[in-house]
Formats: sequence, structure tokens, C-alpha cells
Amino acid sequence: MAGRPCWLIAIILSLMIGIGAHATGEVTPNPGTTGSPAAVTEDAVRLLELGKLLMGQNNPEFATTPLKLSPEARNTAGEQALRTFQSLVKLKPQYADGWLWLGLALTETLHYSKEHPEGESVLDEARITDGLSALRIAYQQNPANLTYVCCYSDALMAYRKDFDAARKLWDRYLPIATSDCERVTALIQAGRACLNKAFFGKTAGMPTEEVRGNYQAAVNYVQQAARLLPKSENVREMQELLRQHRKTLSK
Repeated sequence: MAGRPCWLIAIILSLMIGIGAHATGEVTPNPGTTGSPAAVTEDAVRLLELGKLLMGQNNPEFATTPLKLSPEARNTAGEQALRTFQSLVKLKPQYADGWLWLGLALTETLHYSKEHPEGESVLDEARITDGLSALRIAYQQNPANLTYVCCYSDALMAYRKDFDAARKLWDRYLPIATSDCERVTALIQAGRACLNKAFFGKTAGMPTEEVRGNYQAAVNYVQQAARLLPKSENVREMQELLRQHRKTLSK
């Protein structure tokens, strides 16, 4: 997404591949569709749907259909989406989907201008901090929800390079996964966190043994996933990434 920090270009864009829906692969998290355990009012549901609609008008990644809007309209939609989700969590603090979408609005809203007709990130430290906090609250309210785990772990890696925390989220999710597809999702994502840590650790001067250890941890996760669903496209993609980086990260 356009809101991601530029350092993602190196390897995160390949490691944090969107979790595609494959009959033999990982589960597709779909924000807002898995529901929340907390009872919600009609007003809360309406606010959520309005906010999601506005997010789609601002950031095409969230639009259900292509939209042709002016830069001014997209910018206004982004501002309105944020206010809508802020009102939602104030109205219903236990509504996990509200916190999820507030976190997405804070981290994925785009700003449009003549210089950036496709939109650019409006992130600053305050928005990142608040966005991570919102995603954390959504996760804490329902840690068994695959969508919340995925969004929070991705944000930890993207905005904090906190690969250890992201890995721990998936380690905690693994025992409560209810299907092999969900288990493969957890294993692949944990493996990506380890591979990211190895890659960026090597760039930052991490000791060779530690780099190698994180690379091997990624291999172990992927091997477990392969035993569950050997034909999964996502497993094969991760196996290929491991092969590509074997020489630089495992020796």
C-alpha cells in the first residue's frame, strides 16, 4: 500500500505478500467480516459501514469497486473516515471492528495532490503510535480473530520493525487455529517475521550467528507449513524466498 514506509521495498513487499485465498493455502483475512464477540447496536454498525465506505473512497485498496473521485474528494473522505471511526470507538469501546478500522484509518489514509495524484502516506509518529494502539486493542479484544492478528502483526513489522513481537502473535495464535489453512497462515507469517529479522538484522550489523538462527527459524516454520499443506502456493512462495536468501543469511 502507498502508506507503507519506504524501507519495505527491499524485502517486506515480497515477505508480506497478501494472504491469498487458495483451497490448499492460507486463509484470507477480510477486515470487518469476521465479526466481534461484543454485541453492537444498529448505530455502531451504521458508523462502521460508513467509515469503511469512506476509507474505500480515500484509499483504493479498501474500495469494493473502482471509483473515480477528485483528489479533494478523496482527501475529504479520508478525514471523514477517521472522524467516523473515532466516533465509533467512543460510542462502542468494546467493538473490536471499530478499533481495527480506526487503526487502518490512522495508518493507511492517503493524501492526494498534483505532485502525488496516486496518493501519498500521511503518516507521522503520532499517527503510527495511535494506529498501533488501535490495532492492539482490536487484537486484545479477540486474539482468536485471524484478521486482527494479521493486521496488528503486519503493522508491528511495517512501522516498528518489531519482528519478535509479530512472531509471538502468530505463535500464540497457532494453538487456537481451527483448521490446517489457519495453521499454515500462522506458520508462514511467523516465518516471514523471522526472515525479515534476519534480513534487516544483517543489514544493521547483527551478529552472524543470530542472523543464521533467525533464518533457520524461518525455515523451520515453513517446513511445518509444508507438512500440513505441501501444495499451498504461499508455502511455495516462502520456500522460494528462503532459497533466494540462503547464501546471504544462512552462512
